[in-house]
Amino acid sequence: MKRAFAILLAILMLAALAACKNADDGAASTPANTSPSAPPPSAPPASAPPPVVDANFEIPFVDFGYSPQSDPFARETLQIAHIIMMHAPFTQLMVEMYAYLGTKLNFEINSYSSYRDADLFMNLIETSAGQGADGMIIEGDFTLQDRIFEITDELGVVYMPGLSPLITMDGKYLRPSVVMDSYTMGWGCMDFMLDNYERYTGRPFDAEKIGFMTIEFAIITDFNTRKAGAVDAYKARYPELMNTNYFDLDTSPEANPMAAEPGYTYAASTIAANPQFEGWLMFGVAEDFADGASRALEDMGYGDTSLVTCVASQMLEERWKAGYEGCWVAGADTPPIQWAHAIVSGLMLLLEGRETTGTLWQQYRAPGQDYTVIMLPFTMVEKDIYQAYDTAVDRYMSAVFSG
Repeated sequence: MKRAFAILLAILMLAALAACKNADDGAASTPANTSPSAPPPSAPPASAPPPVVDANFEIPFVDFGYSPQSDPFARETLQIAHIIMMHAPFTQLMVEMYAYLGTKLNFEINSYSSYRDADLFMNLIETSAGQGADGMIIEGDFTLQDRIFEITDELGVVYMPGLSPLITMDGKYLRPSVVMDSYTMGWGCMDFMLDNYERYTGRPFDAEKIGFMTIEFAIITDFNTRKAGAVDAYKARYPELMNTNYFDLDTSPEANPMAAEPGYTYAASTIAANPQFEGWLMFGVAEDFADGASRALEDMGYGDTSLVTCVASQMLEERWKAGYEGCWVAGADTPPIQWAHAIVSGLMLLLEGRETTGTLWQQYRAPGQDYTVIMLPFTMVEKDIYQAYDTAVDRYMSAVFSG
């Protein structure tokens, strides 16, 4: 009765919201995805190893090839511009990591958002170059990359792409970059939910009675790759349920698509429209979506029969610290400091003329590619290990560029 009442309330609430949206939004359907993504591996990736509860756990090492050749503080402070379409909690965290590394390498970073205005985005690149920025970190997407190439080539801008690679529709990388191992992370999150469903819920997993949803902001190339990994992992086990149990949710129509609120409303709409399911598996390409969707599941009475995972674990860890014990159980995490370390290393190698875009990180280049995109390692973080994991991240942060 409690669950039915919660669903009724959700339906009434969402009916009111639907009046302001396209009629198809309430059914949580998504247009065909036309954005490019990295080519998936030819065989299913190995799942992430089980969590290691070990005080000596270390962040997996990757050699990004950069250390200062001389004292960075013997030169003038470099000015780095960070150009982004829209700030979100994770991108704000990345800016903090860049700024932290600036205290070690003598650079200042200024971050500028175009608030999803494409023309303003390009103007910010041009203005920053005109104001003498020494280098840039540019957070573009596939809809802007041709214009990014045009203006940066014209102005001679030295830059690294940010959190998403610049790539063709058929998977050809167009600039060196550093990204999460997104496909494998998505696959690992799905495997984690399927393999640990009974451990967390105390119930055997009955695939036919459990719905599966993904939530993403589909304009971001890397988000599509994360989603593809999760979907393919589910399809590998339950291909016969893809047309009945899987729901692909895309928040692109929202004014603020990268937030917990659309994660909540899109998930709640899908749950309310499908009462035939006893529980849900939900994968969020970013923590904001998992945050909102987990609250929807719990508010609507499905917290005990559902599992939620996502990429990243910072927001989830804050909920754990506050005593959270709900259905959002794990995140596939690459520490922001490691990502920032990689991007800054690439940028400094280019700025100092020690590498070119064509030679940067050749030892990691995938066959058939003209540029190198490094896939960063990750850890499946759940509540039992997050403190040991955070301690390892702190050690990494202290050691980077410390000589």
